[in-house]
Amino acid sequence: MSVKQKRYVVTAGQFNSDVNPDVYETMMNYCKHNDARLIVGQLSGKNVYEHYWPEALRDNALRDALGDNYFVLRRKNYHLNRKIKVRDERIKPQQILPLTGMDRFTQQDVTTIYPGSKQHMRAIANSVAKVPKFLMTTGAITLPNYNLKHRQGNIALNDHTYGAVLVELENNVIYHFRYLSFLKNGKVTDLGTLYDGNSIIERIRPEAMVLGDWHAGPDQDLIVRAETLRMIERYNPKRLIIHDLHNNDSTNHHNQNKIIEQVIAYDEGKYCLEDELQNDFSDLEKLSEITSDDTEIIVVKSNHDEGLERYLNEGRFLKEPHNAKISVELLREAFRDNDPLEEGIKLVGGKIPDKVRFLRRDEDYKVMGWQLGRHGDKGPNGSRGSMYSKEKSYGKSITGHSHTPHILRNTYVVGTMTKLRLRYNKGNDSSWMHTHGFLWPNRKVQLVNIMNGHHRLETEPEAVEPTQTN
Repeated sequence: MSVKQKRYVVTAGQFNSDVNPDVYETMMNYCKHNDARLIVGQLSGKNVYEHYWPEALRDNALRDALGDNYFVLRRKNYHLNRKIKVRDERIKPQQILPLTGMDRFTQQDVTTIYPGSKQHMRAIANSVAKVPKFLMTTGAITLPNYNLKHRQGNIALNDHTYGAVLVELENNVIYHFRYLSFLKNGKVTDLGTLYDGNSIIERIRPEAMVLGDWHAGPDQDLIVRAETLRMIERYNPKRLIIHDLHNNDSTNHHNQNKIIEQVIAYDEGKYCLEDELQNDFSDLEKLSEITSDDTEIIVVKSNHDEGLERYLNEGRFLKEPHNAKISVELLREAFRDNDPLEEGIKLVGGKIPDKVRFLRRDEDYKVMGWQLGRHGDKGPNGSRGSMYSKEKSYGKSITGHSHTPHILRNTYVVGTMTKLRLRYNKGNDSSWMHTHGFLWPNRKVQLVNIMNGHHRLETEPEAVEPTQTN
C-alpha cells in the first residue's frame, strides 16, 4: 500500500444485494479523478446467513475499475493515520441508531468510521485543547436489502442512504473528512463539483451556506475567520445564513456580579455595547462585500442576540453608565416592537447593506424544503432544543447553537467560529468544532470542518503509512 496515499473513500455494501449501478459508476469516477483509495466494508443482508457478495465489489471487478487502489475491509481496524481509522463492527444495517454504544471506542482520541447503510455522525468531547473525536457511519453503495415484513426493515429501507465518507490526510495526525451523499441516479456534489457517472461539472453554486455560530468580536478564531471568508468567496453561496451574529459579552447576564469576569472582559475589549454593535456592523459589511450582488445574508434570531433584549428588560444599564445612553435608545425601539439588535447596529454603524435580512424568532426560512431559520436552542412547548425534537418539528433542517456538529438522518447541526477554548467552557471537556454547512442544488447537505486552518486538503501531504490491526 502506497505511503503517499492522501485520500480515501469509505463506503459499505450489503450481502445478497447488488450495487446501485449509477452510484457505483460515479463513485469509481470520483475515486479515479481524485486519486482516492476505495475502502468497502461488508454488511449483513436480511440476516446473518446471507453471504453472497456483489460481483461488482469483488477483487477482479474493483481491480479492473481502480487498479490496486481499493481495499475490502475484512479486519477489525484500518488506521488511515494516527487519529482516524475505519473499524469493521458489522453494524446491522437494520439498526435504527447505528452508533449506539460506540462512544467508548473513541477513548484513545481516534475518530472512527464504521461502514453502515445510514449516514449518522456524532462529535465526542475531548480533553484540554484538542479537537473532538468523531463517530460516523458511511452510507452504502448497494441497493437496500431488508426484510419488509417487519417494522425495523421498513424503517431501514426509508433511512437507507447511498453514500461514503471522504477522508483527506495532511500528515500522520491532521486529517479532513466530509460526507458524499449520492442521489439514487448516482449524482453527487462535493464542494462545488458535480460528479454524474463519468462527467464532472465544476463551480456548482450552493443554495445556502450555513455558518458555524458567528460571535463577532474578540472571541472569534482569526484563522478560522480567514478560512471562512475564503470559502465564501470560493463557493459563492446564493444565501449566507448567520447564527449568533452578536456575541453579547458587554451585556452578558452570566457575568453579572462577577468582578473577575467583568475585569477580564474589560481588558479584552468586550465591555462596551457600542463596540460590540460596531463589530456586528463591520462584519455584515465585510460579508456583503465578498458575496455576489444577488446573495442574501440571513441573520437568524439566536440566544446571544436575545441577550441584549434581556439586558434592556432587566434595566441593568441603569447601573452601567458606559452603556446607558445607547441602551435608552434601544429600549425605545423595543417599545416600538423593533429588533433592538438590528436598530443598534444601524445606530452605531449606519445603513445596513440591503442584502441583509434579520429574521424574527417566529419566522420560518425554508430553502428547498430545508428549515434554515431556526437557531436550535428552543424546543417544543418551552423545552430546550434537541436533535430529536428538531427532527420531529422541522423535518429537514440545519441549525446551530451547540457549537458541536451532528448529523441525525436529515437533521444537521453546524459548529462555531469562536476559539475552541473560551473562559466560559474552561476546564470542560469539549466537542466544539469549526464546522459550516452547505446545501447544494441536489438537496443534499454537506458539513465541512476547518482543521489546521484549512477546510480541505490544499497542499501535498507528508507521507502517511496506513496500518491494520485486529
